[in-house]
Amino acid sequence: MKLTQDHIQQLFTFTRKHYVEFYDVQTELVDHLANGIEAQWKDSPNLSFNAALKREFKKFGVFGFMDVLEQKQNAMSKTYFKLLLKFTKEWFKLPKIALTITLFLIINWSTKFGKDVFLILLASLLILCLIGVFKLKYNYKKRSEQKGKKWLFESIIFQAAGSNMFLGVLNLINIVNLTSLSISLNFSYLFSFLLTLFIIGAYITLVVYPRQADSLLKKQYPEFDIIM
Repeated sequence: MKLTQDHIQQLFTFTRKHYVEFYDVQTELVDHLANGIEAQWKDSPNLSFNAALKREFKKFGVFGFMDVLEQKQNAMSKTYFKLLLKFTKEWFKLPKIALTITLFLIINWSTKFGKDVFLILLASLLILCLIGVFKLKYNYKKRSEQKGKKWLFESIIFQAAGSNMFLGVLNLINIVNLTSLSISLNFSYLFSFLLTLFIIGAYITLVVYPRQADSLLKKQYPEFDIIM
C-alpha cells in the first residue's frame, strides 16, 4: 500500500503543526515519515494512516522534530561560516587586497585622534549595520511571502547578520574601552586590523551573501530553482 498525494499533504501539514517552518526540513521529515508508514503497512495492512503516523512520530522522542531541526541548523550554520571564511579570504588577495590595505591605513590614521574618534566611528558603523540588518529582515519577509516557502539556509543568510553584527560591535567597544588605560602603537595596529576585519565581515554578511543568496540556495537545494 502506497501513500496518496493527499496523505503527503497531510504529512506536510503535520510537520508545520509541530513547529517545522522550513520547506527543506519538512521535505526530509515527510520522506522519512512516509517510508516509515509504508513499512508499517507491509506488516499491518489494516492499520489506519493516523495510527501509523502517531507510531512513527513517537520514534522521534519527547522533543519530536526539534532534535532533527537543531541538527540541520547546526549543519547549515557550519556551511554558512565556511562560506563566510571563504569570502573573507578573497579580500586578502588581488585586487581586493589593495582596498583592504587602504581601509586599514585610514582606520590606523584615525587612531591618532584619540578614543572619542574610535567611539564615533563605531557608533556610525553600528547605525549603518542596524539599517542593513533591518533591510535584510524586510527582504527576507518579502521573499518568503512571494515564494510561500521558507528554506533553512536562506533564513540563516538573511537573519544571522543581526547577532553577528551585535557581537562584533560589542567586542570592538570592549577593546576601545581598554584604551582608557593605555594607548600604544601596537594597540593602534591591533585595533585597526580588527576593525578592518569587522567592516569586511559586515559587508560580506549584509551585502555579498544576500546578493548571492539565490545562486547559493540553488547549489544547496537542487529543487530550489524548480520550486521558485
